[in-house]
Amino acid sequence: MIRTASRRHQPTHRLRLMPSPDEVGQASIHLAVSRLSAGAVVVHVQGEIDMLTAPLFTREVVQVLDPTDNLLALDMARVGFLGASGLSALVDILDAVERTGSRLCVVFPSRAVRRALDVVGMPGRFNVYPAPVQLAS
Repeated sequence: MIRTASRRHQPTHRLRLMPSPDEVGQASIHLAVSRLSAGAVVVHVQGEIDMLTAPLFTREVVQVLDPTDNLLALDMARVGFLGASGLSALVDILDAVERTGSRLCVVFPSRAVRRALDVVGMPGRFNVYPAPVQLAS
């Protein structure tokens, strides 16, 4: 069950993902992971998810999954850009989460995330929550 809440959990570890030096541009994405006792994990995402960062984003988020998790929440409040590659990454993450028998939800979608999902008609594919969530067991 998911309930709205006003408190956010403190991240247990942080990652800064950057494309290799050979790749053009200075795109980077930051992830902070919070594990909750209710069998849920929250990944706080900051930056731009484009063709340079999407593969890194997908790989790192999928690696966070644990077989005991029943929910993966992506906090996307600080995502400034979500391109076609980022949308594809979200679908890949959703597929990986569903293969483990878990659920995926997007929380705090930024305007860029909401707009990208709306433009391609995908908001129904994801559980999207515009407010903070508290995960209950």
